[in-house]
Amino acid sequence: MLNKLSNCTARLIRGFLLRKTALTIFLVTLAVAIVMLFTFRNTVVIHEGDSSFTFRTMSTDASAILMAAGVDVDDSDQVITLKNGGITEITINRLFDVAVTVGDKTTVVKIPSGTVSDALEQAGVSHDQDDMINYDLDYPLSAGLIIDVIPVDYLYETLSESVPKNSETVYSSAIAKGKTTVTEGADGVKLVTYCKKLVNGVVTETTLVSEELVTEPVNSTQTVGTKAVSTSDKVACISEIEPSTPIELDVSGRPISYSKVVTGSGTAYYTGTKTSTGVAPRPGYIAVDPKVIPYGSKLYIVSTDGKYVYGYAIAADTGGFVNYNNNTVADLFFNTRSECINFGRRQVEIYVLN
Repeated sequence: MLNKLSNCTARLIRGFLLRKTALTIFLVTLAVAIVMLFTFRNTVVIHEGDSSFTFRTMSTDASAILMAAGVDVDDSDQVITLKNGGITEITINRLFDVAVTVGDKTTVVKIPSGTVSDALEQAGVSHDQDDMINYDLDYPLSAGLIIDVIPVDYLYETLSESVPKNSETVYSSAIAKGKTTVTEGADGVKLVTYCKKLVNGVVTETTLVSEELVTEPVNSTQTVGTKAVSTSDKVACISEIEPSTPIELDVSGRPISYSKVVTGSGTAYYTGTKTSTGVAPRPGYIAVDPKVIPYGSKLYIVSTDGKYVYGYAIAADTGGFVNYNNNTVADLFFNTRSECINFGRRQVEIYVLN
């Protein structure tokens, strides 16, 4: 009986010792694990956009940390790792597309953040204060933003231009009335500076900046004569009849005022006792075709060669030699046969005064 009790006691003691050893090993292992956990544990703060979260890991490699945290990144993303004491901060900037258009050329840049100014710099687009941009330079970027840059340039250009001459009319009593002389002038020259506004290479506005007169223009002058010549100024005429009022003539001896001119061959006659209109023949009463020049028409006649001034005349007779088909327009009365022979047949101008 005593022997059995001793065996039982021994088994109890061995079991206690075994359990104590296992517990000791467990406690030691647990202590080592706790020490290692608090010794090697890494606190990581991950920032992405406006959100952040904390992650604890044994790893110190950013890629491994992100993979363990379930954060996907690719080669186009920007990953920035910063040690701040015992904390590791990982910032993820996702690149996005921003389009920069200048004229007909568009450049797409990938950028994680920034302003319009940053996108222009990355795209290599230079600009100045005159250029038109659809956003302010400090406008924040966002995915899909389209920035339009319209170049505005100013081009200054100096040209030589003419200054048109003017025309003026002056009156002179030194020139016979009806006579006109013209003195040609000359255009002047000026230097004109323009400013051209080019929008996207196209001129949209031109502004006059300055002008400088180089040569004065010289006006053209038309001089009109006012000196009157009349039949009362003793112009030698063959006609013996006088007009009721003096006939004003130009410097060449032609009437200034008339309704029409009949030009053709003139003949001469000296006989006859009575005209078709009943008046006695005399120098000044001439024969015409009354269908062309009616009876009673007041006329003034000169030869085209200037050798004869028949003078004031009245259509009073029908001429037997007057035939417009052969260009004979008048038969002029003279006092003598010799005068008729001297006159012969010659071209005359018949000015119809009324």
